[in-house]
Amino acid sequence: MTYDQILDAIGTILRDKLDNHHMDRFAPQARLNEDLYLDSVLILEIMLALELDHGVALPEEVISRQDLDTVDDLARLFANASEPNGTPVKPAKDLVLARVEREAVERIGVHGEDFVDIKVHCFVSNVCHAVKQRQLDHRPFFFGVWDAGFAVDRSWRLAYHAPEINHDFFRDWFERLYGAKVRQWYQPDAAKVENLATMLELLERKKESEYLMVMLDLFHLPERENKFNQNPFPHYLMLEHTDDPAVWMVLDPDFRWEGRIEKQKVINAIMQPTVAGGFIFDAADIRKPSAVDLRDYFLACFHEDDNLLTRATREIVRAHLESRDGVKLPELSMALR
Repeated sequence: MTYDQILDAIGTILRDKLDNHHMDRFAPQARLNEDLYLDSVLILEIMLALELDHGVALPEEVISRQDLDTVDDLARLFANASEPNGTPVKPAKDLVLARVEREAVERIGVHGEDFVDIKVHCFVSNVCHAVKQRQLDHRPFFFGVWDAGFAVDRSWRLAYHAPEINHDFFRDWFERLYGAKVRQWYQPDAAKVENLATMLELLERKKESEYLMVMLDLFHLPERENKFNQNPFPHYLMLEHTDDPAVWMVLDPDFRWEGRIEKQKVINAIMQPTVAGGFIFDAADIRKPSAVDLRDYFLACFHEDDNLLTRATREIVRAHLESRDGVKLPELSMALR
């Protein structure tokens, strides 16, 4: 296939197979993540569809390339691979397995194991973004996420957002490890309009080195992909002004996304009754953690004889097997989402 044919095929896959809602931005120079909202999984789906539906495949060593920024990059990758004297290729399923195996055995970098960008906790991801911007290693801070706060509701379901859950553990340890104080600006006892006014004032006068975090209901931001199809979807991200007073820059480290969204749409998601929370911290205060503090953090997180999440999961499974409180076994998958 020619470059133009591959470009058309990518557009067809996005529109007809992936039902992409941002095709008005589709063009060779459209950014895969920022403009078309494509993550690595969706890009891999495009690659598989190009082979299975259009007969164009990639050499094994190309599948793991990480320098694909635009539609043009992706189209040229396949165009080069489809040259008459190109390298013989393997089937897509073999490429996927090869990539997984290769990533498992070839992560050798400056720190021994290559950098892996962990994304499992939106609060932690936000503060760790600032650590990375300071060229410091954020990875030790994720050790505590395994036992991050959670709840089991009356229907025997795991919940990661509940009135009894807060981020004090991570806030305190972030300050001790990295030196920056994470201040809570959101006042739970105040009205939402009062908290919104506080946020707007902070956003207006914050320093360039400061990060403003806010919780919003991601379900009410259709511009963002709701990968887990959750409603509600409480989520922390960070905000910045742009040159357009009607548009904010949204930084979402947990989903590896940043982009411009209309201010009123963001405010609508913030004002939903399902969410409440916000913090601010200054990245200028961030420093390298000491070895002693890292040791103490490890000891504070590590439960030698117990794992809270595993124990709660086991109890949820038992509750569904025994039909406690009227719950049914077919509901188990939703309970453990």
